[in-house]
Amino acid sequence: MGPDVTGIARVKVPCDHLKLGMYVTELDRPWLDTPFLVQGFELRSLSDIEDLRKYCDFVYIDKELSSPKVFNQLQTLETAAGRVKPFAVARSKPAIKAEKPKRKTTYVDRSTWSDELELAKLAVDDVGSAFRDVIEASTRDAPLDLPRIRKSVTPMVDSVIRNPDACIWLTRIKSGSDYAYRHALGTSVWCVVLGRQLGMSRNDLNKLALGGLVLDIGKTRLDPELLNLPRKLDAEEMEQVRRHVQYGIEELKAHGDVHNDVLTMVAHHHERHDGSGYPQGLREGEIPVFARIASIADCYDALTNTRPYARPISPTEAIKVLYDFRDVDFQAEIIDEFIQAIGIYPAGTVVRLSTGEVGVVVSEARTSRLHPNIMLMTDAQGQPLVETREIELREYKDTDGKQVNIINSLEPDTVDVDLLTLGV
Repeated sequence: MGPDVTGIARVKVPCDHLKLGMYVTELDRPWLDTPFLVQGFELRSLSDIEDLRKYCDFVYIDKELSSPKVFNQLQTLETAAGRVKPFAVARSKPAIKAEKPKRKTTYVDRSTWSDELELAKLAVDDVGSAFRDVIEASTRDAPLDLPRIRKSVTPMVDSVIRNPDACIWLTRIKSGSDYAYRHALGTSVWCVVLGRQLGMSRNDLNKLALGGLVLDIGKTRLDPELLNLPRKLDAEEMEQVRRHVQYGIEELKAHGDVHNDVLTMVAHHHERHDGSGYPQGLREGEIPVFARIASIADCYDALTNTRPYARPISPTEAIKVLYDFRDVDFQAEIIDEFIQAIGIYPAGTVVRLSTGEVGVVVSEARTSRLHPNIMLMTDAQGQPLVETREIELREYKDTDGKQVNIINSLEPDTVDVDLLTLGV
């Protein structure tokens, strides 16, 4: 459990002593192992308390945020259990506090995953074609057709606005192509998905899509052998790779009128919240919001993709990595929003259930991160189903009437089926 940097005393409270009005600020286990929101919450119903008892033995209650009516009980518990003393992290005061972008709109799903999938495929394929054209032009030192790529991202953005799960699905199962292509496409989609969650305008989502696609355009100037080394780079090699940021800015400025928000994404997507990034060592609010979004999308896609020097990790593990990076590499509030946007098991994740059945996540249940909607592929004995069927996991019970849960995520090749054909 991380340090309390608020300066407010917390009280360790056994779940059997919880009362309505208490504000839960920490659990006795990682938030991601539970269905609760990561920002903390007030206990407003008996069902809230019952849910906590299912997952936790004790929690930490914030005295200041709790209702005044439970103050006396907290005082008693504090005396009995001992006060949790806060301490501050030794760091200099930041020049600019990092704020989340102000929400301009609240998006709701306007289509189902299956209804959206065919449109999303067309949109993603067009984005991919446009990206390949840009890469080819860059390697020939020809003018970049930025109007073409701007036009291509619009249908993809529209699809994410209607329902992000279809584009997430396609991003997760894309295979058989080079890393640069997969990474650019994935980063673009994750940027838009996160921007949608943050309530950014359609115009901003278009800029996020374009910026995510061209984040690493400067790498076309680097030696391909350097980029494909199957080992950790030494200091000199890393310095060469870092030059791709400046090369990317030069490429975009030389070949078209590019919005400043897109340029800041390229310029600062390797900056880090604690000031440890490059090229300028910016920290916290000094990093532009568009670049903060891009850095999270870039990192998540890299972790879940096959790279020359590293095997991918599962989406669940990648989410845990990002969570551990909160307020270290990335702004905590935006990480929390990203987790809410894609869930623990994003669309396209192959999972094994507590019944032994294997399926693939097709869409997130927006109100229950641990219980997405799943297309079942095998029976409990691992035998392929004659006909796949979609279930809502939160409503799915085993033969004894118990709730079925996800045990773990699996490699995509676990199921012998063409995932691209599902739902179309």
